[in-house]
Amino acid sequence: TDVMFGITQVIDRKTLMQFNLGFSSTSGYQNDPYKIVTIVDDLSGLPILPTATDRPYVYESRPDSRSRQTFFWKTVHHLTEDTINFSYRYYTDDWDVNSHTLDLHYRYELGGNSYLEPHVRYYTQTAANFFTHGLTASELASTQYASADYRLGEFNSTTLGLKYATPVGKTSEFSVRGEIITQAHNDVAVPTGYEATGLD
Repeated sequence: TDVMFGITQVIDRKTLMQFNLGFSSTSGYQNDPYKIVTIVDDLSGLPILPTATDRPYVYESRPDSRSRQTFFWKTVHHLTEDTINFSYRYYTDDWDVNSHTLDLHYRYELGGNSYLEPHVRYYTQTAANFFTHGLTASELASTQYASADYRLGEFNSTTLGLKYATPVGKTSEFSVRGEIITQAHNDVAVPTGYEATGLD
């Protein structure tokens, strides 16, 4: 079930603001059937190597319900010629995942209705309360929920982009966009050589 309440307000001739509140509730099967959690050694924290008769991993287990809340604020302001489009989004849920998203577009007019639009986006989130890089054999008996899915871990990402657009006729536009995304995980508790792969 998803519900969203929103309001858009004209502030003045050059400024527009939007506010949204979102609420979501999910119940039922939440697991990813292809995700596993590695069993690690109690002392070293290193993954236990498989043998002919033993596979040292378990399938992940997530709670069967999830409640989410979001707050979104967006402002669009027209300067003398250029336009600034800025937004902020806050997300929280009962799995203890909290995130912040900052997004900025700046439309720079080149003349003749052509324009350049740089884009910067920054995202950061905390880990779910059952996220783990691995479970020790002694933790298995006392752990109800566990997931090593990096999407539920602590990480941040940065996006840098640039768009060029020019009109084609009276009702069409030709545009091309390029973006670079980097993503970094918090792997402080992971032995060297077993960190999550970053994204570039």
